[in-house]
Amino acid sequence: MEMGTVLFKGLISPRERELAVLRIGWLAGAPYEWGEHVKISQRYGVTLEEIARVQQGSSAPGWSEHDAAILRGVEELLSDFAVSDATWDILAKTWNEA
Repeated sequence: MEMGTVLFKGLISPRERELAVLRIGWLAGAPYEWGEHVKISQRYGVTLEEIARVQQGSSAPGWSEHDAAILRGVEELLSDFAVSDATWDILAKTWNEA
């Protein structure tokens, strides 16, 4: 819950946060988390098409470069415990260290 509170009050836009949370929920096989955030994400502008595409991941066609990097960052964190320089370089075009 503490992590959720930090993310909810953080600087990442709610839409971008929800894309990340959806990808985490999907990869973790967490049906309750997935279901709740499907509903929450729609309130922040994530479309049903995007929600379905989250299941395919960062390499699915149709993502903007930035949205794909958000999903890829989640995938990298879960597999390697770090975001690659290439992914961060894309995110850093609009995000800062905070």
